[in-house]
Amino acid sequence: MPSRSTLTALGVLAAWVSLVIWIAAADGFVGGDYLPWRVMLGVVAPLGVFVGLYQLRPVRVYLLSLDPRLVIGIQLWRVVGAAFLFGWALDDLDAGFAIPAGVGDVATGVVAAAAFAAMLNGTLTRRRLALFTALGIGDFVVAVATGAVLVRPDALEELRWVLFPTLAVPFFAMAHAIAWIQFTMSRQ
Repeated sequence: MPSRSTLTALGVLAAWVSLVIWIAAADGFVGGDYLPWRVMLGVVAPLGVFVGLYQLRPVRVYLLSLDPRLVIGIQLWRVVGAAFLFGWALDDLDAGFAIPAGVGDVATGVVAAAAFAAMLNGTLTRRRLALFTALGIGDFVVAVATGAVLVRPDALEELRWVLFPTLAVPFFAMAHAIAWIQFTMSRQ
């Protein structure tokens, strides 16, 4: 039976996913401005909530107690970002966004496999984890910058695409942060 903390965490995740889907289905991320500030808010707000909740001791204790295999292994799902390449191939997304975002996500997912294997065999070093984290976060920076500032594909405001920046980006960024904190704390 999952712990009370785990059930609470799953409830918070379910509420977040439901809220984002509800907002997206109601076209709440469609802005019409030059910068898609609503999508950007959907990226940044969960990260701000995460930082705030992390300040609470029970939340911090719970997050740092998560199995490191799960925290790093979850990044294997980043290969799903290949969907951006399919979106470009189907002429739904602009190449200036879809190619760097898709390739970056796939590369991060592949490198996650190496980081995961290194963690399992005890060869994961601070440097390797830092490079993996930099790749993962760097991919987000490039994707958000090209999607929001340089290219701004309107498709990113639609339900089928907006879930990537408003759910996947914050979720995987949080996983990167938790992995880094866990690793550095275990090495002290």
